[in-house]
Amino acid sequence: MTYKKRLLAGLFSALIFCSGCSNQKPAEQDTADANTDNAFVEQTPAKSEEPKTNPNTIPADQIPLEMQKNNNNRLPFEIHNGWIYGAIHSNGSSVTFPLAKRRLEETEWTYINVQEPCYIRVKDEYLYVGFVENDKCALYKMNLSGDNVKKITNLDARGLQICGDTLYIAADDADYKYQYLYSCDLEGENLKKVFDKPVYYPFTPDGNIIYYQDDADGETIHKCDLAAGTDERISSEYAYAPIFDGKDTLYYIHNSQSTRNGVDDGDLVARTISTGEEKVLYSGVSTNGLQYAQGTLYFSNLNDGDRLYSISTTGENISLIADDTGVHIFNVSGDRLFFTSQDENGGVLGVYCTNLDGSNKILIE
Repeated sequence: MTYKKRLLAGLFSALIFCSGCSNQKPAEQDTADANTDNAFVEQTPAKSEEPKTNPNTIPADQIPLEMQKNNNNRLPFEIHNGWIYGAIHSNGSSVTFPLAKRRLEETEWTYINVQEPCYIRVKDEYLYVGFVENDKCALYKMNLSGDNVKKITNLDARGLQICGDTLYIAADDADYKYQYLYSCDLEGENLKKVFDKPVYYPFTPDGNIIYYQDDADGETIHKCDLAAGTDERISSEYAYAPIFDGKDTLYYIHNSQSTRNGVDDGDLVARTISTGEEKVLYSGVSTNGLQYAQGTLYFSNLNDGDRLYSISTTGENISLIADDTGVHIFNVSGDRLFFTSQDENGGVLGVYCTNLDGSNKILIE
């Protein structure tokens, strides 16, 4: 996990699965909360039957794009059918950054909710939005127009994955010490804890396999198989912002020590899961985050003013995406990149949207 980032104030409060906590073991939980008997299990069909498709399974070629939504300080922006949904500055509201939308090719925003979003997801023409409430992140569901708002859960929902018809919610406990993974249906019903262990960067392709960072095990990435009852380490220590390719490769940022010590200068690593072999693709990468799209990884380059760079998954074709310095918060949505530029004091110079290769850059905030 990364060191504690309570980024609730302002546009850059992209609360995420990797928000940190201490390295202590979790306190004892109520047995009802800790019950894992009802965890999702993918059934193996009999040999005489046709293979059955788990409705919650994410196709392998979509796994990196879904997994990366859980792994860095993302901006609260999402693109859907030519519309941008995001947190936009408003001088005329008590909330500094309410939720708004605009056409990608236009410049005028329409405000659709007065609350401040910390993350946004789109599913079946609905918005699932984490809103800042009393230093917590409350999960809501609404129409794309902002109507028919419904609160999904009272959990402090720091991150969200939508897998099929199931929501997977990473929620901080009451003391902000640990983060646990919960599941519920799209309306918030049938809420339960997936398994009784603190997790960071959690991701599941099917509801049974869980990838996550195990804070107590040297901040390593683990693969948990709920059906088989196994839990194995698949990375080296101090691994951040994991992206699994759906086959046999795990990409992450490897640090020399815990980021709690204020060190965030890491190596971008490709690790073959089956053999444990690691290949450093680039050194001098910020542990703040990693993104992936179309065979390309995106990172903040500490060797060049924290500018946004890309590199192929084989470690070739390194490219400068934008000349803006201080890029610490960025994310892919659809076929676009969103990123911020900050000055030396952390002041925001601008929020930008570009094509994946850095072309067609526009200032959106």
